[in-house]
Amino acid sequence: MGDSVEWILAKILLYGTCPYPSRKSQKAQLRIHASQETWMRIHQHELSGKKAFLTQQLQFRGSMLTLLKYMDPFNATFRRMGDIPATF
Repeated sequence: MGDSVEWILAKILLYGTCPYPSRKSQKAQLRIHASQETWMRIHQHELSGKKAFLTQQLQFRGSMLTLLKYMDPFNATFRRMGDIPATF
């Protein structure tokens, strides 16, 4: 497939469809949730994703092993969130 994440997200945002509709849905291995205030602080670079997890401001459901395996990509994603214009 080789498409960039940006292209896939852009297509979903622009057209409201997944570019790979024939793929079977899979249950998420990990779900992350937090308060609006926590997301806002992460977005404004006042709080890192790692610190939010360690202080339990970000909660997760799923495998701790999966969380630890993908901690670096999560942090990179959270850092990039601040580059996206948002209103809270």
